[in-house]
Amino acid sequence: MQFPGGNDARSTRPLTSRKQRAIPASTCSMLLLLALRTHPASGVPLDMGPLAMVMPQVAHAPAPAWVKPGLRLVYAGGTATIDGLNPTGPHLSSTNPAGRWNRLAAMGAAGMTQYDIIAVEDGVVVVTMSLYIQPNGLGTTPQLSSTSTILGAPGATSEIWINPSVLSKFHSPGKEITVMKMPYHLGDRDVPSIWIKTNTDAGYELHVYEAATGMLIHFGMDQAGLHGTTKATGDLREHRLIKTPWAGHYSLPASVLTGDFRYTGAISTALPGSFPMRIPLSVSFSPKYHGTGWITEAQTIVQQNVAGLPPSTTHAVIAAGPGQLTNLWLPPQDLERLQEGQELDRDPITQVVTNVGGHQQMPDGSDLLMISHVCPVQRLDFGYSTRTGILVYMSRTDQIGPATMQTQIRLVQ
Repeated sequence: MQFPGGNDARSTRPLTSRKQRAIPASTCSMLLLLALRTHPASGVPLDMGPLAMVMPQVAHAPAPAWVKPGLRLVYAGGTATIDGLNPTGPHLSSTNPAGRWNRLAAMGAAGMTQYDIIAVEDGVVVVTMSLYIQPNGLGTTPQLSSTSTILGAPGATSEIWINPSVLSKFHSPGKEITVMKMPYHLGDRDVPSIWIKTNTDAGYELHVYEAATGMLIHFGMDQAGLHGTTKATGDLREHRLIKTPWAGHYSLPASVLTGDFRYTGAISTALPGSFPMRIPLSVSFSPKYHGTGWITEAQTIVQQNVAGLPPSTTHAVIAAGPGQLTNLWLPPQDLERLQEGQELDRDPITQVVTNVGGHQQMPDGSDLLMISHVCPVQRLDFGYSTRTGILVYMSRTDQIGPATMQTQIRLVQ
């Protein structure tokens, strides 16, 4: 679920940037056709990753055996822009009429990218990607920044995996792409792997896949640009299956498959010794694509602004499926079986603990059950109607230094 204040992680993720590659122009149309293929039956656009243009077999390949709802992959890494020159900005002034380039200081960030496979159905794989940042550097508690949705094919989804049979037969098609088969040292072991290095106009991108599974275990990039040289790297840190209470029997009702949902609320920021600042907002969801047991929703957030300025509007795509512990709808019969205080998951890497809260009575007399995701610097609460399973209430609380920021929204009846 994308909360107000976050960005679409597809544009900020620490994986490769999909910049224009140093490949023959004649293959550009093939890149568009294969990397973003449309499912022939449903019309769903499928992201099979940039390597699909040189591995067209992945379009019809089956999913690796480990690809199933509830599977979580977490990558830890960082990105940095090394000291460079910037030809734009405040230097264009009367004191600098020549527009000489300004030198920029180096910038960097550490974080984690979490992929959750939430549904695998009829040739479509639904994945949510959550970006966690570590604002105080490596070793500190990660904080959820943003969430987005990927719809992929069984044989390949984005850069996350490639069918191992197809991968094992892949050879370098030319000097633009280098393929090597050698171990990669991951943690405390050497993993037999296939390394794929793609040369670009400004540097390179590297993907290392475990040979036996086709799973991405390392990514890296080195790109020279306008603002200096950007480097990024990351390793697989977690690979585990989360057993959700509704696994195997998650079937969305017609009211969710076809209905729109609108929530209203506010963002409040409080500092010790000062009055909280409150900004009204609304969040709406409209169905986009769906199968029997999954759906994607177009999310629109309208946030009011200070006096005299127009509201700001942001868009994202969120998904719901059986591989999630919270989303837009959960089966009411499973909600009834959850016990207050029950721990649903404890993630060893992001330190997020998911547990069942108490019941609350709504003004109309209906029952609301809370499910929370909690870590030392952040808390996310989701309240569900035990009668309909619909998400009725959402809250996100962030501790940012001395400031406490809270977003709360409720379903408009």
